[in-house]
Amino acid sequence: MLSYLYKLVQGFKREHGCAPNAVYLNESHYQQLVESLPGFVDKDQITQFLAMEVIVSCQMMHPDVALLAAASRSSLSA
Repeated sequence: MLSYLYKLVQGFKREHGCAPNAVYLNESHYQQLVESLPGFVDKDQITQFLAMEVIVSCQMMHPDVALLAAASRSSLSA
């Protein structure tokens, strides 16, 4: 899962000229990510490690990355 996310991030950087700050995953992909990061016990640690907000949505068929504005990101944690 980490290598797939890395490829998404690199593609986003090439296309947009900046790094994404959010990753969208469904529950299954999130569990795969957790399993690939032994020692990380909660979502906050994973968020810090990835330097991206982690958004779990049942509507996501495939992982995706995005650049969220600061106002949008603060509403996610509320």
